[in-house]
Amino acid sequence: MNNNVKDSVYMKNKFFRISSLLVVIAMLFTLIGSNIVFADSVDYSGSLNRMQDLGIISSSATNLNSVVTRSQFLESIVASEGLNTTAANSKGSTEFSDISANSTLSGYINAGLSIGAKQGVNEGVVYGTANGTYKPNSAVTYAEACTIMVRLLGYSDTDSELQSASWPNNYIQEAATLDLTTDISLSKFSNLTVGVEAVLFDRLFDSLMKTTTGTDKFFSDNYYADTTVTGTLEEAIIYGNSKTSDVSTATADQGKSLSDNEILTSIGTLTLDNGVTTPDLGGKYELYVDGTTVTKVTIKENTLENYPVKSVSTDGIISYTDANNKIQTMTLPQASAYYYHGAFIDYDTAVKSVQSYSSIILAKNSNGDGYEYGIIVDPNFGEPYVYSYDNVDLLNKLKDTKYDYMYRETDTTDQSNLSIGNITTADLTTNEVLYFVSDIWGDNTFVYVYDKTVYGTIASFLPNKLNPTSLTIGSTTSTPIYFSPYFDKTELTNYDGNIANFLTNTNVGDYRAFVLGVDGKIVDIYIP
Repeated sequence: MNNNVKDSVYMKNKFFRISSLLVVIAMLFTLIGSNIVFADSVDYSGSLNRMQDLGIISSSATNLNSVVTRSQFLESIVASEGLNTTAANSKGSTEFSDISANSTLSGYINAGLSIGAKQGVNEGVVYGTANGTYKPNSAVTYAEACTIMVRLLGYSDTDSELQSASWPNNYIQEAATLDLTTDISLSKFSNLTVGVEAVLFDRLFDSLMKTTTGTDKFFSDNYYADTTVTGTLEEAIIYGNSKTSDVSTATADQGKSLSDNEILTSIGTLTLDNGVTTPDLGGKYELYVDGTTVTKVTIKENTLENYPVKSVSTDGIISYTDANNKIQTMTLPQASAYYYHGAFIDYDTAVKSVQSYSSIILAKNSNGDGYEYGIIVDPNFGEPYVYSYDNVDLLNKLKDTKYDYMYRETDTTDQSNLSIGNITTADLTTNEVLYFVSDIWGDNTFVYVYDKTVYGTIASFLPNKLNPTSLTIGSTTSTPIYFSPYFDKTELTNYDGNIANFLTNTNVGDYRAFVLGVDGKIVDIYIP
């Protein structure tokens, strides 16, 4: 984590440090096991999403109120310390009679046993029962969770901060002082839930370790201490990916769409290294960047709201599909900033940029009462499909996709036999190009039918016939027509190993029909 981020978190912790009077009151409530319910200002869902993005909590944990078991909590602890690899390599021995030596859990237990020494304290975070069992399926209590969170920050039973009361009240009080449990009201022996676990780990990542050296170290430094990661830690907002209509600046191919491993960000177009997690569109992340390559995606710093647009009225009322697939309406919310194709736009321009089947992503501010920024994404056209009566993939997609309507637009000179506007599958003709246009989440879709074919004699392939990116027709000095990324270049040879088929390849001097997509690129070639 860079110094600016550290300074910001340090000031936040300092600012929210509870006054001495409130600490006394909080201690009294804790000691009597108070069940007082405070105003719910805790973003449990946001914390869960962030911790799942980091791999701290399993993606299968979807119920915020489900109880956390001892084995589940231990796996999260080990992951938060960056010890997953250590755990995988630590199977083969066990200290507990109910844990198999060769089980996955034994590896996590053995990795967890090393954490106390790693943090420089005597007390660890793994413990069993008096009869030598671990009881992996038993619930974790709030007192146990607070104890382990405080110990993960380097505190020990002998520290002066923990001498004011006996266990577990001393650890519960210190967790409150460290701002780990602000606005969480549980009695000491309540079962830990997934939602509370997520908030505790989320706050733990922003907490300073106890230190005697005077050098600040954040708990998250343990998670990010991966010597295999190169580059520097950078903060970036994700503006675009392969699902958006943004184009790459990292390649010489003109107008090329972002590939599956490219992202458009607030610090430029970046390429994700092999195996690197794809960040959510619209999220603000801490990324390790080596040149223009992302070597690691770390914490997502905000909570996002997604709005799949169904339609937009002339007076700016937006209809969108909610999480229950119900249609809702709204005007575009105010935000501190809006971005469109990676560029800042003002609110009025943002309103005009929203269209049917757009996607709106809003990033909540740190207070949770407004939006830091919003991102407008154009409708996603996706893959072009060339219609023919025997195109099985297309016919199955038409059958299996729920779409609102089918619309044809044509750019041919002869429209006498074509219906323009809303049509049905019965109106489709060979070599028309179909797009399943939708928001980036695929919640709302319509079928767009585009009909444009140009004819001519091939003058040249650029840069060469073996691996062409474009061709010219009529003359070598003509404006090149680029191949779509979806064009099957084997069509240029039609060679399947049979020497007879090699004679049917496409050459310079051949007269052909070129089927174009909405981007003006070639999606198919045929002999007219």
